[in-house]
Amino acid sequence: MSFNQTAKQVSASITKVDGKALRTAIQTACVHVIGHAMEHGHSPLANALDDRMNLSPMLKRCNKAVQSFLVGNGPFNYSKDTGYVFSKVKRDAMRDDGYEFDSFAEGAPMWDDVVTQDKKDATFDAFKKLEKLVQQAERKVQSGECIDAALVPYMKALLGQYAGRKAIATASASSAATTPAFPTIDAPAAPAVSTDELRAALDAAGVPTLTEMATV
Repeated sequence: MSFNQTAKQVSASITKVDGKALRTAIQTACVHVIGHAMEHGHSPLANALDDRMNLSPMLKRCNKAVQSFLVGNGPFNYSKDTGYVFSKVKRDAMRDDGYEFDSFAEGAPMWDDVVTQDKKDATFDAFKKLEKLVQQAERKVQSGECIDAALVPYMKALLGQYAGRKAIATASASSAATTPAFPTIDAPAAPAVSTDELRAALDAAGVPTLTEMATV
């Protein structure tokens, strides 16, 4: 059989090689694995995906990112010895945060197959953690499950006070960084004049000395 495809047909085959299609397929699988675990409370599908990601070197290269995504966004813990294990504690925390599959599927971050050494989102933000805790407590108060309901208004006031101070500090720093300094003007230095030269100039102008003025 001889080769009989045209350049246009070969080009069409080339355009089908699309990394985005693979990423989308993996992303969809990840999101639905999390949704199924949230609904049914177990993790066999997560482990099935893990097995699938280890079938080929190309997929295996992406598996670390998939593991981080599932553990970071789903109700799982993971180790090499046990694989994925469903966590009821993590599921309950996600539900307390208002988890709904539709909104999660639409807004879930893309798993990242590019390893970076420095990620800003990995920084621990105490303010955001406290803010989320207050929101969770407020929902519990509304359902009558919060035993420290009286503490919530104080926490909200504290967060508001901190946010206000932080905003003022940020604005002050920004203003200081953008306000131009007053320009300095270097005036030319006056030429040095000796006492004798100055007296001669005064005499030429008819200006009397202090002694002459005292005897007038």
